Amino acid sequence: MTFKIVDDDHAAGDDNEQIEGSVTELEIKNAIKDMRNGKRAAIDNITVEMIKVVTDTTVGNSRDIFRLIWEQERIPENWRTGVKVAP
Repeated sequence: MTFKIVDDDHAAGDDNEQIEGSVTELEIKNAIKDMRNGKRAAIDNITVEMIKVVTDTTVGNSRDIFRLIWEQERIPENWRTGVKVAP
């Protein structure tokens, strides 16, 4: 699988061809917009509504995190931790 992080300005050339496997800022923004409100905060106490308020910051940080994960070829260990909460 080929994966490359690019800025929106560089995601498409003059012929509007997107680099295969790339994640653009627009895709990150759309993913954030599509997240459902009202879900419980995760272990970090960050809610979907908080992420949506600071979308520009979130997009930049997410792009940087995805780039780092790709370069290091590993996912941070604490991302594998989840907490189940009974209603």
